This record gives sequence, structure tokens and C-alpha cells, in this order.
Amino acid sequence: MSISETISKPFTFDKQLEDDFLTEYCDGDLDFCLSMFEVFLETVSKEILQLSTAIRVRDFSKISEIAHRVKSNFAYVGFSRDGESLSLIDAAAKSGQVHPDANQTIEFIKSHIIIVKKENIRLSAYLQS
Repeated sequence: MSISETISKPFTFDKQLEDDFLTEYCDGDLDFCLSMFEVFLETVSKEILQLSTAIRVRDFSKISEIAHRVKSNFAYVGFSRDGESLSLIDAAAKSGQVHPDANQTIEFIKSHIIIVKKENIRLSAYLQS
């Protein structure tokens, strides 16, 4: 369903998400946005748990590998700031350190994953209506 098909009942993204980016990136295709949310949730949730473990055990190569691999995914679901935070975690790990805000960042990211889960459910219901 495209945005032009939903003029009578427009969908607005959660205010915590970067609505302008999502609207532009999805080019008005809400089904595409939904599929992006679903892929994100299937892959990134597990990766963040692995990253949290790597930080706890100070596995710098694993921290860098995971942070680098997942950082761009957050922009695609409207949380580019999380990608920037993961870049800092990646850079610190490459220099043999755990970023001082790493654990706090991971908890913040987990809260954003919950927002994406809720938005996925809300968008799915909207598209089925």
C-alpha cells in the first residue's frame, strides 16, 4: 500500500523515529517499510545481545565486528543516532578499549528495538485495515 493509497487515513511513524528519513527511504511504500522493520528485528536483536556479551567479556575483535556490521541497520529503521553510537563503540574496540558508554548505549539501543517492534505491529495492523 503506498502513501497515495492511504490519503484518507495517513500513517504517521512514532515520533521517536526519524520520520523524514523513513518516508524518503521507503519512497512512500509502507509495505517496504514493514519488510525493513521485520528484517531488522530478525537480525539485529540477536546481534545486539551478542554485542552485549562481547562487551561484558571484553572481546574487542567481536565488539568491533558486530558494531561495525550492524551500525548502518539502525538508520534504515529511523534511529541513525544509534548507528553513530555503534561507530564510537567500534572505534574504541579497534584501539583495544571498551567505550565508556558502551553498556548504557546497548541499553538505549535495546529500548529502540522495542520501539521498532511496536511500530512493526502498528504498521502491520494499519496495512491490514
